[in-house]
Formats: sequence, C-alpha cells, structure tokens
Amino acid sequence: MTVRKIAFAAAGLLLWSCHKETDFTQIDAAIKKYDTVDFSALKNTYVGYRGRDETANLMLMVAKFDLSCPAYIATVYPKTKELTAVDEHLIKESDKDCQPYFTKQQIAQYSKAFLKYDAKVIGVDASGNVYINPAAQDAPNLLRKVDGSTPKDLADFKKYKGNWYLRKTE
Repeated sequence: MTVRKIAFAAAGLLLWSCHKETDFTQIDAAIKKYDTVDFSALKNTYVGYRGRDETANLMLMVAKFDLSCPAYIATVYPKTKELTAVDEHLIKESDKDCQPYFTKQQIAQYSKAFLKYDAKVIGVDASGNVYINPAAQDAPNLLRKVDGSTPKDLADFKKYKGNWYLRKTE
C-alpha cells in the first residue's frame, strides 16, 4: 500500500469518525424533559458548562444572550451550587468596549438556575425562546420557539415537532 493510499484511508476514517448522526432518542428525551419547563430565570442570558477546575469545582460561562461581550467564568461548588469565584478577565481584555455587565449576585442566580437542568448549554432570548444543547458544550442544537416570536436565527433551524426546532446540519 502506498503512502498516498494510507493517507487517504486515514483521512476517510477520520472524517467518518467525526461525523455524528443525529441521536433522535436523545433529542426526544430532551424535548420531553424541557417541553414545559419555565426558563424565565435565564431570560436574556446564555450559560454553558465548561468543565471543572483543578479542585473539581464546576466552571460555567455566563454571558448576555446576544454574546455581544465576552463571558464571565463562574466557578461553582458542585455540592451546594454556590458561586465561589467570578473571573472577568475575558471582559476586561476584550477589544470591544465592554464593561462588567452582571453583578456577582446575578451571576450566582444564573449559575444556580442553570444547574437545575441537566444540560450543557442553555440560552434564553428576550422573547423567551430557549436554546439548548443537552449533551455537548457546542452551540445549542435545539430551539424551543415561543408562539408569535421569530428568533433572528430561525433560518438556522428546521421544525422538528411542536414548537421545537433542530439546528440544521451542513
């Protein structure tokens, strides 16, 4: 086998392994779980799980829903869900003219509200449309649309069932 054939085979295997089919069982379970949940405590906010620090505290990204300014990094003690630290360095180092926009108390409230749900990312816009990624730290792949609203990025989603939409795949 030539080096070129090996390279093509490896590239094909890599592409195949990176391609993820939509797991409709997982999506349907998330829809069932979140279909009637009140996410108003997170209105105009975007919160995402980012991992754990060296002492196993949870690390969350907390930002305005429109992500017009960088996020705060909130450190939360997992057992009590209490905020232990807030890192503003991304805001302070931003090229944008961003001033701190949430108080520590607001960040604590948003973190606690987010942790009530078993999701990796939740964003709620000003109209109450809810964006969720239940399983990955990626962009939200589900949208629960509020009747009478038209989210700015609705074209990026396709209707799935009821008032739920799935992010279109390329």
